Amino acid sequence: MRFAMPLAVKAFIAPPIVACAMFMESVDANVIVTAIPEMARAFARDPVTLKVAVTS
Repeated sequence: MRFAMPLAVKAFIAPPIVACAMFMESVDANVIVTAIPEMARAFARDPVTLKVAVTS
């Protein structure tokens, strides 16, 4: 037997899921931007060449 979720409950579930996804994306971008200089040294590249990691 399937449980049908009321529309009001669905309306309250979607925003926290979207907010969590946006927060995780922001944290990920900040970590990558902070690590780019060390990554560039490890790969023997110019940090500017690693900009694709930030945009992806």
